[in-house]
Amino acid sequence: MSIDLTRFYDSFFSESLDSLDASEAGLLALEREAATEERLNEIFRGLHSIKGAAGSLGFTALADFTHHVEGALDKLRKGELGTEKSTLDVLLASVDFSRSLVAAAKDGKPVEVERGNRLVEQLSMLDATAAMAAKAPADIPVAEPGRQHYRIQFEPAATFFSNGNDPLRIIKVLDGMGELTVRCDDVGLMAADSFNPEQCYLAWTLELNSECSLEEVEEVFAWVRDDCRLVIAASREAESAARAPVVEPFHPNRREEDRRQTDRRAGPRRTLDAEADDIRQERLHVSRDKVDGLINLVGELVITKTMLKEGMTSVPPDVAQRLETVVQQLERNTRDLQESVMAIRMLPVSHAFGRFGRLVRDVGQALGKQVNLVMTGEHSELDKSVIEKLVDPLTHLVRNALDHGIETPAQRRAAGKPEVATLKLHA
Repeated sequence: MSIDLTRFYDSFFSESLDSLDASEAGLLALEREAATEERLNEIFRGLHSIKGAAGSLGFTALADFTHHVEGALDKLRKGELGTEKSTLDVLLASVDFSRSLVAAAKDGKPVEVERGNRLVEQLSMLDATAAMAAKAPADIPVAEPGRQHYRIQFEPAATFFSNGNDPLRIIKVLDGMGELTVRCDDVGLMAADSFNPEQCYLAWTLELNSECSLEEVEEVFAWVRDDCRLVIAASREAESAARAPVVEPFHPNRREEDRRQTDRRAGPRRTLDAEADDIRQERLHVSRDKVDGLINLVGELVITKTMLKEGMTSVPPDVAQRLETVVQQLERNTRDLQESVMAIRMLPVSHAFGRFGRLVRDVGQALGKQVNLVMTGEHSELDKSVIEKLVDPLTHLVRNALDHGIETPAQRRAAGKPEVATLKLHA
């Protein structure tokens, strides 16, 4: 006997969005607080449960993608990946894409294959950098005290030359910054079916011992970041510490994509929020239609109770006296039932506030502003329809605060203010 799995779909969509919200909140918390085992496990569990359920229900695209995300999160909780901005950016973008996959599964829409492939590539690079960090003590040369060792994997795009770039010039600049060892990877050249002198087929692994900072090394590649795949791993022997690699996956339209991702007024994040809200709005613990129907029936019951009470004036006094006690009990029960049914639609304000942690992070980074978001009173409850009406105006207010109400760190220092501004949301 076959089982009808479609009856589980609505619960799966709703629970998946809740799990993604929890994982996103946990990833954002890693930027502000030290990573704890409990928090890392909670982030991992959210994607792990989605992967298992999606596979069971036949949503293969969602199951396959969350499998890649789960692998990166597993390395994160094992300490093989750090919580640097580059790592969290990839993981948060993966959460966003997972939301879009949930919406696509619900609505039967096509999956954005190219976007998914880019994220899988970036997640794979996180795996590669984790492996490189694990073997770093054995094969990274020892830097002299006070000096920094950098391992750089530099893979230009095939169109690298057409944009006026020259890898030899970059290598010469690095050579002038310290002791440089260069290894060339010609696998791309050997695999080429036909040779085009205007295309780049080579990649390089560079080992640099230098007193220069990581920012100075990254600056050497500032003009070619959109035309190459770049991984920089840094370690300082004197401090017996390793800094996690900086990942810059190749994407020819990365600047335009980054702009769209950070502009929440018109970007894909707002679209994802809207898709997620559409799914959430259709489900409470039961469907909305059933709750609305129950509220209507309670309203009719209240009217019937009132008519009964008024009708008692036309019956004999002895009968009315016996009915009075019954009607009073009915009135109390009706009032309690009405309050209970209305409470089903009540949700904490955190359902509206929850999205602003990510919004403040992304917009603050795009504007070069440091902002600490403080939320209080988020457990206050409102009717679900009221919360839905509050989301857009609150988003507008938060964006205006970030755009016009908060200065850059340099401006705040000049005005005698802390570099990190505080934005408060209170219900």
